[in-house]
Amino acid sequence: MSDGPLEDFEIYYTRYGLVQVSNDMRKGILTELRGRDLSLTDLSRALGKAQSTLSVHLDRMTAEGLIAFYEDSKDSRKKMYTIDSVRFAYSKAPDDRSMDML
Repeated sequence: MSDGPLEDFEIYYTRYGLVQVSNDMRKGILTELRGRDLSLTDLSRALGKAQSTLSVHLDRMTAEGLIAFYEDSKDSRKKMYTIDSVRFAYSKAPDDRSMDML
């Protein structure tokens, strides 16, 4: 059991198995990619983060099977990112009301 605060997290089913995502940046990337494929530039604008910061997360998420990428048909130098997993479950940290009920 953790002594730290309870966090929201999501569990995704990937080709490698189940992956838990609790990092806010990674959850934000997955949220932005729901229903549309985006480039690194698009993600940077949508999330307000530097491309270098996002690249670290995107590389890890690709290695874990959460997302995949392909070359843009209009510009082969550009990678387009897409979700390559299925959200299996999620958990939200309890709010004050929930904690009072315990």
